[in-house]
Amino acid sequence: MSPKRPYDGPERRRFAYKPHPDASSEEERRQPRLTAEQCEEIKQQILASIYEDIGRSVVKKLAWIFGTIFAALLAWAAAKGYLKP
Repeated sequence: MSPKRPYDGPERRRFAYKPHPDASSEEERRQPRLTAEQCEEIKQQILASIYEDIGRSVVKKLAWIFGTIFAALLAWAAAKGYLKP
């Protein structure tokens, strides 16, 4: 369960597992089968989530770096007398 979203119960899931109609045994019928389109969509959702997390991390780090540089420049300018109190 993701902390970003509430639980998606079985009645609200996009991909419902249905037994394959050509399964010869009971064991094979219990195995979930996904179509190629469903697999591709799941893969795209996972990659989008990963890229979103990576992007968020990079933006946070860049903001810290630029903030630190800006604070150092302000301190340097104040020490040199370029900024008046």
